Amino acid sequence: MSLRPDLAKLDAAVADDKEPNVELVVSLKADPDAMRALKAYAPEPIQLAFNRVETAKVTHAAMRVVMAQLQCRTEWANKTLTYEVVRMPVAASIVNTDNDLRVLYYDMQSKAWRELARQEWAPLYWRAYAEVTGYSPEALEKQVLGGVTPENRTVLEAWLRTGRNQLGGQLDDELLGMKKWAEWHGQLETDISHPEAAADFLTRWGEEPLIPKDARSLGEAFLAKIEEAERSGRRLQALAQADKGWKFLLLVRQSMEMARVQLRDIPKDVQDLFEQIKALDPFDVTVTATPQQHAVFEEMTPRIQAIKDRLYTQFMSLHWDRFGRMVQAP
Repeated sequence: MSLRPDLAKLDAAVADDKEPNVELVVSLKADPDAMRALKAYAPEPIQLAFNRVETAKVTHAAMRVVMAQLQCRTEWANKTLTYEVVRMPVAASIVNTDNDLRVLYYDMQSKAWRELARQEWAPLYWRAYAEVTGYSPEALEKQVLGGVTPENRTVLEAWLRTGRNQLGGQLDDELLGMKKWAEWHGQLETDISHPEAAADFLTRWGEEPLIPKDARSLGEAFLAKIEEAERSGRRLQALAQADKGWKFLLLVRQSMEMARVQLRDIPKDVQDLFEQIKALDPFDVTVTATPQQHAVFEEMTPRIQAIKDRLYTQFMSLHWDRFGRMVQAP
């Protein structure tokens, strides 16, 4: 399979024994289709080169600024701070499609690492990420809306007003634009209260007998991912996240069955629904769709609410076995 033009640029840099430039890495990060293609088809040297640049020149560069700014505050001046990228272990992969970040501090009293509430550091990260990735209002408008035009400027200003109202007027337009830029590039600031930071995500499901501590939170996390894609107008991405949630659900069920939990069968209509969605793999708009895929996409996109409901219901059903008894993690 030939590589997409954007991935071919990565390949050319590796072939010349050069590191890809930050601009290319950042543009790929804003394109879920490109990231899925990078994970699925690109040779390992290309994936490793992408990771090196993203880790060192983007994520670490931005978080280094955040750490320094936090430690200028009196309450954190004498604390040991670090950060980590939280990955969902659906499948082993060199490349991380998006970055779910959290900041930790070492609590001397309990001798343990504790999470810092994301409200403490998220605005710092939006600004730092914007600085290392070439953000400008024009770049945001071009990337999110497809071009710099009077019409698009009106749409962007309306979005900023909506965002400002949702946040109680706490952020100015500049910071709201930086927040949108970070979101568009797959950056998510999390802590334990965030729906996409469910503790069970850190578990290697499907590999050993296990029972989730909070199946509801797992379901809510996938709803959040699907709905974020919907808000961005990325219909194919929303279906890709639904497919990812379905695969994760099957892994969790596998671990629970290994733990001798007798679960209720998944209804056939639900199995058939997600089997249809799977036909859209690799969920890449640059790949010419077959007539079958086109038909499935047209059928599934109006049903996204039903898809979300069925996925969430199946996660919730993990709280009970087939006999109606509550299942609890040991």
